Amino acid sequence: MKKLLRFSFLISFFLLLFSCASDSETPVVKSSSKDLITFEISNIKTSIDQVNNKITVVLPPTSGVQLEVFIKTSEKSKLNVPDHSTINLSIPTEYIVTAEDGTTKKYIVEVIKEEGIKSFTIKLGKPLGGEISGKIDVANKTITVELSKDMLRSFPSAIQTAVFETTPGITTNLVSGNPYDTTNPTDLIITKSNGAFEIYHVLVKGTDNNVSIISFPTSYVTLDVKIYDYTASNFPAKLTAGLQPTDRIIRTLDTENISNVVLRSFSASVSATVSPDPSLPQNFNQDITYTITSETGLKREVKLRVLKDKILISGEGDSRSYQYSTGGSFFRYIANSKITAIKFINETSLEEGTAKIGEHVSYDNTKDRYISFSFPETTKPGKYIIKVVLETGDEITTYYKISLKEF
Repeated sequence: MKKLLRFSFLISFFLLLFSCASDSETPVVKSSSKDLITFEISNIKTSIDQVNNKITVVLPPTSGVQLEVFIKTSEKSKLNVPDHSTINLSIPTEYIVTAEDGTTKKYIVEVIKEEGIKSFTIKLGKPLGGEISGKIDVANKTITVELSKDMLRSFPSAIQTAVFETTPGITTNLVSGNPYDTTNPTDLIITKSNGAFEIYHVLVKGTDNNVSIISFPTSYVTLDVKIYDYTASNFPAKLTAGLQPTDRIIRTLDTENISNVVLRSFSASVSATVSPDPSLPQNFNQDITYTITSETGLKREVKLRVLKDKILISGEGDSRSYQYSTGGSFFRYIANSKITAIKFINETSLEEGTAKIGEHVSYDNTKDRYISFSFPETTKPGKYIIKVVLETGDEITTYYKISLKEF
């Protein structure tokens, strides 16, 4: 019995060894796939001919030859160059795909350069100078030129010229270097060497989104919230809180109803759009923000704040406030009632005095008046704040200031 068991064990052991030997001799099959599947360049037409192992790249006339390429090959294969890199299509390059099993496939690149417009530039004449490159859209057959139409309107005598370059064999309806009317642009028609023609629509778009004038239909004074002349820089901070340097302040009389007002004028860049529509009434008891958008899509916001006062003095509150005087001064003002007295307060000592009123006239019997006044000879040099008394009895400390020199 024991001999039988030993014999069975030996038989099983040899069978197991034979089985392992058979398994180790089974060959591993490696992939032979070695295709170049994709060859992608942004905004460039490409194709792959797997039969002839050829990659075709169609370059538009505006394209350079240094381009970024993304390549994908068969699974488990390798490429002789990086699959994402910048290539120079003017240099012949051979792409070799190696399969897992070591076999290879070579691809060559054929570059086809399309006929058409390579560049389009508007040169600005004197006194402007400079040049603006147009954006050529081959697919949609447009040439877009972005420039300042406000600037061109300011210098109507400046002559613009169109300078363009095409690929060899192209003829055009325009002559490069000749004067070009950007206010009424002419389409560029090209005829290719095979007789086919294409029409490129020239679009001249304004980059401007400026605001020059905002005026109120009633008695008013307009100020810019800026840091140079005609600014609201001398107003108390509480009046300009929340405003930016490009915003505007309009001051009007406290008796005016500003709850449903249409602006007298709102002058923006010639080609820009404005929202909300300035021709529509607004409640100016609150700030109104206007958005000015250029033809090119650039946006600018201008906030308009209306302040109501009993009196408006020319130059009051702006950077001209410190009028220099050697004893006498004057200003124009708008008020519902006349000034009966002018007082002055020394900014440093807070001493107060009364000025002598001289000429005092009304323009065409309106609220718009002119007044002159003088200081007593005993008044010391210094900076003074002007206070006025109206016929109504109102006593108002204005934003008007005078720097008094020696008499």
